[in-house]
Formats: sequence, structure tokens, C-alpha cells
Amino acid sequence: MGSTSDNKEILQKAGLRLTRQRSEVLEVFTNKKTALSQADIEKVLPPQFDRITLYRILRSFEGSGILHKVLDDSGTTRFALCGHHCSEEEHQHEHVHFKCSACEKIQCLEEVEIPQIRLPKGYVFTEAKLLVEGICKNCSESR
Repeated sequence: MGSTSDNKEILQKAGLRLTRQRSEVLEVFTNKKTALSQADIEKVLPPQFDRITLYRILRSFEGSGILHKVLDDSGTTRFALCGHHCSEEEHQHEHVHFKCSACEKIQCLEEVEIPQIRLPKGYVFTEAKLLVEGICKNCSESR
């Protein structure tokens, strides 16, 4: 579980002030350890948590290098915690995302890099996203 001091450190590094709402959202991500949609987060937050505030927190976390967007084959925007090497200026998240077809969780596999892609002349590379589907470790061990 993410402690208040851990949350404060993450927010300070990102240049954001510690608030109860920001801390609660960070705690959801540190506890779940998977990519989450806004709807997923809303299910775990207290019912009085304002939807617009959550939207703004997610956008500020993404802009500050705390979260990154994750490709989802359903078209739903999901977010995952960035590694310690992300910042407002540069996100380093060109790694594989894995979607389990059994539990449907999406996880970052930071140790698996996306292979280098050579584009034809005249094309400019900006970002690569790769979603691999299969059975995750937890689901395959429980079979």
C-alpha cells in the first residue's frame, strides 16, 4: 500500500502539491498495480469523490510523468504508473503492455521493450504502443 510519505515524494518530484484527493488516486494505482480506466478508479474511490476532480487529477498526473496512457483494444483510455525515470518533459514508456484474456487486466511489462521499427524515408517516428494478449502469470498458475 502506498504511504502518505511515498505519495508526497512522488507528487513533489512531479511538482504537484499533496492533497487528499491526489493521494487517494495514487493509492489506487499503487494497490492495483494494473492499468486502470477512469471508471475502474471511480469504483474504488469514496462515492463523494467528484468525477471532474478525478479527470483533472489523471490529466495532471499524466502531464507530470506520474502516469502514462496505455493502449486498450476496446478503445477505453487506461492509465498506469510510470517508472521512476519519467518526468514532465519526457515519458519513457515504450514497453510492452500485456492484456490477460482470462482476468482482462492490463499490465506494463517494463522489462520487455518494443523492438526498434524502421520506417520508410519521409516518415517520422514519434511513439510506439504494443499490446500483447494471452494468459497472465496469476491466471496460468491458478489453472
